[in-house]
Parts: sequence; structure tokens; C-alpha cells
Amino acid sequence: MKIQEKPDYLIFADSAKKGEVNDFPDVSRGWGITIEQTGSKPPMEWMNGAFNRIDKNMLYLLQQGVPEWSELVTYPVNAIIKYNGVLYTAIVENDNAKPSTETGKWATIIDDKYLPVKKIANESYETNSDLNFKKRPRLNDSDMIAMSDFYLQSGNVGFEVSPTGVIRQWMLVVLNEVGESLAQEIGNITYYTKYYSIVLPVSFLRAAYNAQVTVACGTMSNQGGMATLSASANITDSLSRVTVAVTSYDPRVRPALYLTAIGE
Repeated sequence: MKIQEKPDYLIFADSAKKGEVNDFPDVSRGWGITIEQTGSKPPMEWMNGAFNRIDKNMLYLLQQGVPEWSELVTYPVNAIIKYNGVLYTAIVENDNAKPSTETGKWATIIDDKYLPVKKIANESYETNSDLNFKKRPRLNDSDMIAMSDFYLQSGNVGFEVSPTGVIRQWMLVVLNEVGESLAQEIGNITYYTKYYSIVLPVSFLRAAYNAQVTVACGTMSNQGGMATLSASANITDSLSRVTVAVTSYDPRVRPALYLTAIGE
């Protein structure tokens, strides 16, 4: 079906002269009333009144955006109405059920906190990170989330838990010396490799997906050793530990590593 153009918002017979518009005498009966009263010939005043009524009803809906609740209307499931500045949707078919009290028949869509009855010009409506919903709004069949839904412990050692249960954690750790373990000579240079088992800030509950490690510099004095140091992280069967392999030609270096891990 073709998308219609924007209406002109004009009201039929809105500028009619006095006496040219009369309310239609029996809206429910319709034109049949003319059989009994005007010989089946509706007068101009009735015609103007009928079309005037239609245009005013349509303009009301265009102005409101969402119609106001009426005790005279039977609402189907998923109907949307407005009552005292709050949007509601029908949970079940109902009639004459006041949305503010009949919570088994209506559910709020947007609370009056976010939909003021009167819009204030140049006013900004903001919320902070500690947002508490009376009933959580939904978008695309999913609950909207707020910053307060995330659990966060920050610092050099920390973790973040998302509303979906994904845990991202990190830590800055300075390890013991590599020492002369697992020596291997490459190009007349002896390299040493040591494996470290690092305990994570928190244990994953279900699964560990990925771990990454980056070489850092703990102090200025060990930058030289760090320049030729490499490290790799490996997720094992443990939900609380990560195995890190460090390789260096200097057995005295104390690796400073930044470790991140993701899981659930």
C-alpha cells in the first residue's frame, strides 16, 4: 500500500458561517435518520456537521500521537493508550478498566518520569547511573539496561560483570625472576622460558573464553630486559587461573605483565 502524504490538517467547514453547521442528530443511526426527518435528503448543515466531526476526530489523534484512555472503548490485546501522561499497553482485552489501578490488564510502557504531561521548552530530561525502574522498559523485545546493571571493581586489579553474565577482568602483575629454566640456544643467544600460574581476580562461573597478556615495565631499571621479553597466555581447564609463558635472554628479569581475560 502506498505511503500517504502528510495531511493538510484542515477541518471541514471550520470557517462555516453561523447556522451552516449542525451536529448530526443521530451518529449511531447514521444517514437512516434522514428517512424519518428530512425525506431521505440530508441538509447542508448535517453534512457539514458530519464531515466536521470526522476531521476533528482525526486531528485529535494526530495531535495526541497516542489516544487517551476512555471507559467507553473496548481495547484489544497490545492496544496502546495514554492515561495521566503515562503510556500503557493492554495485557488482555478489556473495557472500563482504569490503567493506573488495573495492573492485571494494563502494563506501563513509559513511566510519567520520562513522559511529562506538559513539555517544558528547552528542558533536558536526564538520568544518572543509579537508575531504578518501576517497570523496566523494553526495546525490540529486550529489557533496556542501565549503568547500574553492570558490576564493576576498578583499579590495577579489577573485573566487570555485564547484565548478560559476561565477565571481563584484568590485572597488572609483577612476577618472580624467569631464572635459568628451559634454556634454548637460538643464534648463539640463550633464551629462558618459565611458566607461571596466575590466579584471576575472580573465578569464572561457567566458562573461560580468552586470555591475553601484554608486557609492561614495572620500573625504569628493568626496561632493558623487558625489551627482549615475550609472553603468552593460555586458558586451561581451570576457571580461576591462567597459565602464562615468559621467554627472555635475561634470567634475572622480573616480568611485569598486564593480563586480561573474558568468560562467564
